[in-house]
Amino acid sequence: MKTSLDYLNSLPIKDTKNFKKNILKTLPKGVNQVCLSSCGIERVGTGSYNYDLHLTINDVMMVLKTFTNCAPDYVYYENLELGTWLFENWIKNTALFIIDDNYDDIVEVIKED
Repeated sequence: MKTSLDYLNSLPIKDTKNFKKNILKTLPKGVNQVCLSSCGIERVGTGSYNYDLHLTINDVMMVLKTFTNCAPDYVYYENLELGTWLFENWIKNTALFIIDDNYDDIVEVIKED
């Protein structure tokens, strides 16, 4: 596990040690500050959707996006209720998925910093 890392979770979920550990394991070396702001899915066209995660890494604000054409994911997301176990589980899994899918972009930001 990485050491001396500032971590702040502003997502509307309960912050657990396990989720924090998984986020830290997913991030590349060189990250010393992380703030998760929001996570969701948005429609970008007919049958096209983007998962998005707003976060700050090493004082650089980023919006990471991952494309999907899976309509059931969007419908499922629309029907989630804030504060439920299903909502929290969806947010946690989606945040980890987006970070993993955009790993190379995060590495580039760290190199530029």
